[in-house]
Amino acid sequence: MTEAYKEAFTEVNEILKYLNKDLLKKIPKEFIDNIKENMSTTYISKYDNTKGINEQNLKQETRAILSVIYRDYICNEDIRKQIIQKDRKEWFETEQKKEPADIELFKKQPIENQNTKENKSLQIIEKQNIIIKIINKIKIVWRKIRG
Repeated sequence: MTEAYKEAFTEVNEILKYLNKDLLKKIPKEFIDNIKENMSTTYISKYDNTKGINEQNLKQETRAILSVIYRDYICNEDIRKQIIQKDRKEWFETEQKKEPADIELFKKQPIENQNTKENKSLQIIEKQNIIIKIINKIKIVWRKIRG
């Protein structure tokens, strides 16, 4: 697990300390235990409970984890469906906007010697929305934990 995620788990753990007890009960104990087991031992969270979440200087990974917690455990079923539908729509729109210019098919390698033939390598570079990447990584970690 990357250090960025460990630090994000530290921030999430700090935020959960201030969460309403009724809301905290909605989050599975295993999920909270996973956060505690994987958080950084050296990073110090700068969470200020006098400010709202949007006023905080939180890591993107922290915001993504909080979004998953809200979507999967805290919000009601109607809101959950709306969030999932919105996420799918954004993902689809992002995929539709990709054009051939977004994918670099051939990239020339530097020529070491004049007598050497020019080398080309096939490289495909995909661009994904950072939030989608983060959510996918969280899902992978969660699946590993649940077995």
